Amino acid sequence: MTVQLSAAQQAQMDNRDDFGKWKQKSHTDVEDTAGVLGVGVDDADRPEPLDMSPNRDRGEPKVWLGSEGAYAAGRLVGDWYAAEDAEDVTVADLYRANGEEPDPDAGDEIAVMDHEGFDVGDHVTISPAHAVELAQDFETVESEHGEDGVEAYKAMIRDQGFGDHKPGPDEFSEAYAGDYGSKEEWAEQFIDDTFPSDVDSETLERLSYHVDTDRLERDLEIEDPGVDYDDLDEVMEHIERESVESQIIEDNGGEVPDDLDEAVQSKVEEWIADEDHGAIDQHIEPKDYADEAEELVKSWVDNGDIESIKTNLDYESYARDAEMEGSTTFLDKHDGVDGVHVFYN
Repeated sequence: MTVQLSAAQQAQMDNRDDFGKWKQKSHTDVEDTAGVLGVGVDDADRPEPLDMSPNRDRGEPKVWLGSEGAYAAGRLVGDWYAAEDAEDVTVADLYRANGEEPDPDAGDEIAVMDHEGFDVGDHVTISPAHAVELAQDFETVESEHGEDGVEAYKAMIRDQGFGDHKPGPDEFSEAYAGDYGSKEEWAEQFIDDTFPSDVDSETLERLSYHVDTDRLERDLEIEDPGVDYDDLDEVMEHIERESVESQIIEDNGGEVPDDLDEAVQSKVEEWIADEDHGAIDQHIEPKDYADEAEELVKSWVDNGDIESIKTNLDYESYARDAEMEGSTTFLDKHDGVDGVHVFYN
């Protein structure tokens, strides 16, 4: 009794050797078995592998698609394709790209075994469907925010993950606040844009908490003209009387002069006449610039002087508080590039 085989069954039998193993054939022999996988060899619309020359555009998302069946059998059968084509590539395409006949035993499962241009983190497993989705999302983001926006979007995915919830282009656009050279640069720009010249006292007071008082104290000290050594009244105003009194008593053999106040003034007049500024300096009461800085900031708040507050703000402190409060997220740029991507939460 003769068994009539179907065309597909006969094609499989014709491509086995005497031991039942698959016979590797040249590309010219593909036609007689291509029908087994249901893909025509003359289909001009099939995705083409990419040219992976050293001068390729490394920013464009690409995937190395491999046959899972061939891999399980100990072979690598695959090639590089544009990410947007990942779901259209078949196992037959992979074999033909290798100049081989499609192997029906290889099945139809394809995996992304390598990728380039995604930069979404090593923890992310990319499937062909993910590759297409990401490529489309990158294109959408680039049309609205340019290449910098795409890099920021990738950073957002790296930060939030690619699991049950991958941030989409719309979510990204709502949160994305731009790229800046540093957190401080963002803070300065944000404050300039957010707080005009006419600001209520409550807002001014909140901003004043971020004034760089250390720098302000140093500036006040530098700007301080010091004591006029020729002006008796000014010297007496800044002199530390107890210090001068102690020296007078010591110089007088431990005895207190009858009129100590007059003795202090006479001693100061003597130093001024002798231009002994060093002696005066030894008894000048140290100036508390911290108190002066605090009073100055308070006057800016009371007078609505937003510009003076802005000029003296510690922008690093402002950015740090914004991050700690959860209103703003800063993500470092990829591969050691200076600057941050900024997002509003």
